[in-house]
Amino acid sequence: YLFLLSLATLPLFQLMRRKMPEIPVNPLWLLLLALPLAAMDWLNVSGSKSPLVFLVLMIYGFVMASDERYQAVIDKYFPLFLALAVLIQTTNNYLPYGERNLLLYNLGRWCWILSICGIGHKLLNRNSPLLKTLSQASFPFYILHMPVLTAISYFIVRINIFYGVKFILIVILTLLITSFLYILASKSKTAPLLLGMK
Repeated sequence: YLFLLSLATLPLFQLMRRKMPEIPVNPLWLLLLALPLAAMDWLNVSGSKSPLVFLVLMIYGFVMASDERYQAVIDKYFPLFLALAVLIQTTNNYLPYGERNLLLYNLGRWCWILSICGIGHKLLNRNSPLLKTLSQASFPFYILHMPVLTAISYFIVRINIFYGVKFILIVILTLLITSFLYILASKSKTAPLLLGMK
């Protein structure tokens, strides 16, 4: 979806670059942005991987990256967003899946995104050799992790153990195997070119 959504939104983004709409920048306004996410989720196009939800998130990302005031509000209020995200996630965990409140679910999802953006900007907005290395590894790691994750999940989900243990096994094995493949690829002559490595 991402490539098609990028092509579809390109004219909109070019138009918005010339004249960005005046949108209020405050924490309440940022929280209200969960409403369009809930509306797109309610339409239920393609289930949990709705391209309409991704479209809204892509537009939000463009608008917020175009105006530094958004990051300033996120930096200031990310502890509030994080507290809300944890509270909403905890509440959602006690609701049966069929009784999930779409507005509450999407508000929680949006609060997690705002929290991660705030924490990331606070902790990762500096130069260091480690961050430079991780930055260069991020795209090839992303490319490599998907087939690894799919293969590992195929076998792990069939094991008759608690779901939490399955999740932890999938995460740890995916991380270890993808890291190993990344190290091998970085020492190869052709793999870096295929994986978009410099």
